Amino acid sequence: MAERITKTNLKDYIGASAYSDLVFTSDIDIAGVPSLLQSNFGEKDDNDCFLVSLTALINYYTKNKTAEIYVDILRMAWGLEIFLNDNGLDLFDQKNLVNKIGNKNDLNGNTALLPFMTWNKLKGKIEDGTPMILSMFTSDGRGFYKKHSVTVCGYCEVTYKKKKYKFLKVKDNWSIKTSYIDFAKLPLIYACVHFYERI
Repeated sequence: MAERITKTNLKDYIGASAYSDLVFTSDIDIAGVPSLLQSNFGEKDDNDCFLVSLTALINYYTKNKTAEIYVDILRMAWGLEIFLNDNGLDLFDQKNLVNKIGNKNDLNGNTALLPFMTWNKLKGKIEDGTPMILSMFTSDGRGFYKKHSVTVCGYCEVTYKKKKYKFLKVKDNWSIKTSYIDFAKLPLIYACVHFYERI
């Protein structure tokens, strides 16, 4: 099984013998994106990763208490007849929920399939301080994340032996540590991002 990529094991993933062999051409973090854990919300074994990431985004903009935001999102989901199942939420349900909770908090929700969100567009959003939800409807291309949603909180670009690597930094709702997703491995057609703009 694939393992989580973090800053600690990034050199191993890339194949470098020492961390100092890696050249970080860019390394950006969005300050203030909360690290939330699914285990602190909902019921055991709920497929609520999307709801937890959405809670993180709303908290980032409003600074309201995360427990209150999560309950508010659940109520909205039930009102829209959106219910969690073994696969979490589909794209249509995610988009509806992003828009509904966004409107309540004076935020304009946006959804884009990854083929239409190029690496440069993602970088631009991150550099502007816009966290996003990345929903992977199959996997991350490595098999660590399967049908999972995470909160994008940064990116880095790394060069090793003339090869360039692009990573999204994410809060994955399973650990408080920031994890990395290899952008080149993402099956783009089966992933989307959700983000907000202030109204």
